[in-house]
Amino acid sequence: MEYAYKGFKASEEVNDKKEMAQSLHLMGYLFYEFRNYENALKNFEAASVIYKEMSDDLGFARNNNMIGEILLEQNKCSEALQKFNASLAIYNKPNAPAWGKPWGYSNLGSVYEKQGDSIMAALSNTAAITKYKEALKTFLISLHQFEQIKDPAGIAEQNIFIGKIFFKLGQVDNAKKYLQNAVSMANVVGEKKNLATCYLYLSKIDSTQGNISNAYKHYKLYTAFKDSIYNLQSSQNLSLYKTQLDIEKKDHEIALLATENKLQTTLAEKQSQRRNFAYVLAGLLLAAGTYGFFRFKKQSKIKGEQKLLKERLAISQDLHDNIGSTLSSIAVYSQVAKIHSEKYEQQNMSELLEKIGTTSNEMITEMNDIVWAINPGNDSMEKIVLRMESFAKPLAAARNIYFDLQCDANLSSIYLNMEKRKNFYLIFKEAVNNAIKYSGATGISTSINKNANYLLLTVNDNGVGFNIDVEMTDHKLSLSGNGLKNMYKRAEELNGNLQITSNPNSGTSISLKIPING
Repeated sequence: MEYAYKGFKASEEVNDKKEMAQSLHLMGYLFYEFRNYENALKNFEAASVIYKEMSDDLGFARNNNMIGEILLEQNKCSEALQKFNASLAIYNKPNAPAWGKPWGYSNLGSVYEKQGDSIMAALSNTAAITKYKEALKTFLISLHQFEQIKDPAGIAEQNIFIGKIFFKLGQVDNAKKYLQNAVSMANVVGEKKNLATCYLYLSKIDSTQGNISNAYKHYKLYTAFKDSIYNLQSSQNLSLYKTQLDIEKKDHEIALLATENKLQTTLAEKQSQRRNFAYVLAGLLLAAGTYGFFRFKKQSKIKGEQKLLKERLAISQDLHDNIGSTLSSIAVYSQVAKIHSEKYEQQNMSELLEKIGTTSNEMITEMNDIVWAINPGNDSMEKIVLRMESFAKPLAAARNIYFDLQCDANLSSIYLNMEKRKNFYLIFKEAVNNAIKYSGATGISTSINKNANYLLLTVNDNGVGFNIDVEMTDHKLSLSGNGLKNMYKRAEELNGNLQITSNPNSGTSISLKIPING
């Protein structure tokens, strides 16, 4: 990342458009690999502008595909489909690289599969199967084309995609065949992520067919590869974060130096003018004094803000480095101890270590929430909404619960400070978590709206509901009751109003109203 950034700066100095675009594309790809989609998208979009200026269709198509993949990760299927179709049209032209078309068809298949998953989560099986069949058709085209050009990585990946689709269509024998082919090819190219996916779905197939022994064996292999990938990504993400801070620091220092040079030049010119026009000396001194006073006040304010930002970044990084690494170690050690305890049939020890591992992972999640809340880059409402969606959607999908979040278009102009942002997000998280865990709901609908100087959050579910008075009684307080008390406490800290409406068998409605300023 550091060298890609240096390459971009060097090519920018000599106005080498081609190298600028390639450096931006490389930085976008690295951010994408680290799942930093916001920065990845910024770099890819900047590269697209340059590729268009140069009329470099192939560079534009490759870059456009990566934008499509980010949009797909963000569940923006329609926008992703437009990007993929535009790239595929370019790759269908003469003299395009051989890998362009199969890549394009594979991307289309991924969109159809994602659409099928969303429809299936909404319990519309027939419509979902139609999408899965469209995905299967395009994946098979992609596999055939990758086989023609003898691309082992492409062949392995398409075998996985086809195996997953057959599994979702209930054709487990076909799914198993393609996944076993994928294992062989993935071992050749050494792709851990693909191997992890293969073993996960082979475990599901074995479980479906009643072969519990093989299911357990494949799941252990999946866990081993997944843990290996997680540890590598954690290390890479930390390195990227530090590099990012260094790059931002260098840019800031360069900007400050340029401003200072400009100021010195201006002062020198004014001194020359004062020598030539001595009769206005008194007026110039008065003006300079006034300018210096306001400049001093402005610089003091800027320094105070910079100091606050640096302190928040330092806290964020220290939490990530120290607490995160410690808790991750606890989780890893408990998994190792569990394996040893199972070997010697120490049941009680296994259960205890399982609890330790679960608790550690929950603490890691909570720590990540704190790190996110402290980071000054997350002050905007847009970042808060993305965080809310990334928490709720996967959790709801895992329980086959339909989740929907609607927001006002003018929310992007709202910025909440660290304390407000943290409490607002944690109230939403507690409400959604309670609905998923305890309500038995099939659907959760949420909305965020702006009304005058107030922010309104609602979370509604169609679950079994509960008796609020019973849950909030001190001598009979449950886990969900504790959560409700925390929500009311956080609402008070926000100077807001929290209302919870629920009755047995009639669902639950939670409404939060907080002032945006004050």
